[in-house]
Amino acid sequence: MAAAERITFAQFAQVFPATETRVPMIIESEVGYVAQRDPVFIPPWLQLIRSARDAAALVLVEARAAVGKSMLARNLAHTTGGLYWDMSEIHVGHGTLWGRLAQTFGTEGLPAVMADLMGGTALLVLDALDEAELRSAGRGFDAFLEDLGQLLAVPRRKPVVVMFGRSETIEYVQLVLETTLSIARFGIEEFDKPAALAFIDSRLDQRAGAGYAAHRSMRPQFERARDLLLNALEMSLIAEVDDTSAEDRRMSLAAWRGERSRAFLGYAPVLESISGYLDVTEPGRSSNFYFRLANDLTETLHRPVATGGAHWILLHSIVVELLDREQAKFVKQAREVLHAAPDADWQRVFDRDEQLTRILHRVAGLETPVALPAGFDPDQEGAYRGLLRTTLPNHPFLGPRSSFVNVVMRDFTYAWALDRSDMEPRRIVHESVNRETYQVSPMLGRFHLIGDDPDVPPVCRAEDIGLIYESLVAEYAVEKRPSLIISRAEGEVEATMLMGGGESTGSLVRVLEPDVGIRFWRRLSNADIIGGLPVSLGVPGSSFTLGPKVHIHASLFDVTARHVRVSRRSGDEVRIVADDGYLSSSGHLEIDTRGTGFFGVYWEDIRFPWAQYASDPPPPPQVQEWVLLGDFVLLRRMTSAFLSRKPDAKSGIRKHSRARTDESLEIFSGSSGRMRQLLDYMINCDLVTKEGGGYYRMNVSKLNERHMRPRPLSAGYLTSPVRDFLTEFNRSLAPDA
Repeated sequence: MAAAERITFAQFAQVFPATETRVPMIIESEVGYVAQRDPVFIPPWLQLIRSARDAAALVLVEARAAVGKSMLARNLAHTTGGLYWDMSEIHVGHGTLWGRLAQTFGTEGLPAVMADLMGGTALLVLDALDEAELRSAGRGFDAFLEDLGQLLAVPRRKPVVVMFGRSETIEYVQLVLETTLSIARFGIEEFDKPAALAFIDSRLDQRAGAGYAAHRSMRPQFERARDLLLNALEMSLIAEVDDTSAEDRRMSLAAWRGERSRAFLGYAPVLESISGYLDVTEPGRSSNFYFRLANDLTETLHRPVATGGAHWILLHSIVVELLDREQAKFVKQAREVLHAAPDADWQRVFDRDEQLTRILHRVAGLETPVALPAGFDPDQEGAYRGLLRTTLPNHPFLGPRSSFVNVVMRDFTYAWALDRSDMEPRRIVHESVNRETYQVSPMLGRFHLIGDDPDVPPVCRAEDIGLIYESLVAEYAVEKRPSLIISRAEGEVEATMLMGGGESTGSLVRVLEPDVGIRFWRRLSNADIIGGLPVSLGVPGSSFTLGPKVHIHASLFDVTARHVRVSRRSGDEVRIVADDGYLSSSGHLEIDTRGTGFFGVYWEDIRFPWAQYASDPPPPPQVQEWVLLGDFVLLRRMTSAFLSRKPDAKSGIRKHSRARTDESLEIFSGSSGRMRQLLDYMINCDLVTKEGGGYYRMNVSKLNERHMRPRPLSAGYLTSPVRDFLTEFNRSLAPDA
């Protein structure tokens, strides 16, 4: 098969053996057969990432969070008649593979199951590999993989085991088993346009049940609203809004307009949110809602955001609209039940903060300490709680058994909680994400970093930075992850987090309270952590994956995880330096290394288990990273100053103004000597032209020639060409330059 081959779900199912044999089970467990096809399953395309060198002994399937791995895995088991194993709730180790099958099928059924697997006539589908890895901190997961390798050592005509997981976990499984097994690797693609439309219809059908289905009964109005919303989101992804005509925004195409559109709008959680936004279950108001949608979108599309683009802002507004809709419905009912003073603050009744507080506490199984707002007598509390008992369980954020209905609503709520000044909501989120099976999604970081002012970098507390970082990179395969820099200049109270390497990458973030410590959560790769900051790795009792390509220069280095797995390919380097030493708060720590790249640590008094990795300190870099980072912040401000928009006197349309005076540059960028040095260097490089009357003009064409395009630069993307330019600038200031 060619490296870029795409296949349908039906073609993928034909890769594996199929059987109609059902070996009787003696107990119900997480291993079993899938009797029925899921009625809301929309088959995705799969892409071949790596073909097997011979007949594949093992097939690995990867996808980002909440993309539908489990649904595909279950339907694959149903289609092939194979065994489906949900591994999300178990700890694995030596003997788990055989022991669990024996426990499920008993001594009489186990030989038949093993004969089918060994003979290559049946399939074993292993799902939720990520959760199994997280639960099995230490070497248990590796032991499980060794047992699996023994099962697959005998060649077969078709692969009898397929494993589903996220890119990081799948990458590790491949690293462990590729020397002994022939492995094929697939990725689940996001939905194409027809599948996405079918997905929306399927979810709305499910929501409506036997009730009123506005998307069916008012089909023309619904399709117009749906297409308008999808087009608005798509236009915010692919082009400058000013360059997009109204006709372009109205036009509905049969396919997505590009890969960025597919990556965002074909992502199942985003489609879930769009479905919820378009869900109108009350007869009589659907047409008004659909018509009003056009007006609601216009302002949002013109708001840039430093960490991801207008499409994330629009998704954020969709979720907020659901909260406002719930408040309006609740207040309408409350006005009929509650007695209130004339000055009662109805705007605060069941407002966004109250809804999110109650939802967060309900999912956590806690009582909600929210009182009635001013103007309501305390004796109304009982009636108010009665309304909540009937209303809150049906909230669009909540699913069955008081859980979140989907990952978008969960991460919107968590992002809101992490941004609160009071500790209680943040404590609830920390307890939740520290559980061994919690899986971060791309939404949490995006929602948390959406700010009111696009010219002001968003903020994040140091204790949450690892969680937000993992969320921001969750949408990327391991080999495509953007680089990360966290640094603090001397004398600065805050640190700076910067992600770069691609135009779709979130960028500059202010890190608050860095002296508390920069805590990374489960994984860290392709990163430089510098500037004398305390650094902590892991969650107590968990595993932590370090690498590839990581450099940490900390003041104090701490590991709270129980097991550290260092992963580096040939040529990669993982290096840790701690000026003030190492502090272990994990008790007995295990370290495993995979791959052939370099791994070294340096601090005073290196002891077990780090001693075998002791190395000399690295030589100082030619350009300090924190200096380069500060220059980048200044360059970004200057670029934004040149490219800021102002209304045209005649048309009123906001246009770029690329000319600035000395005074306007200093007001926007700060009147520092460093700014003047950078401006002079840009003039020498012909990136800025000095004109008469003290005016300067930015030469956009020259920026483009250097691949330093203004839009990503002003948005804060530290790409490789920008890094090279700033490195040259620093070297030009050196005494011997």
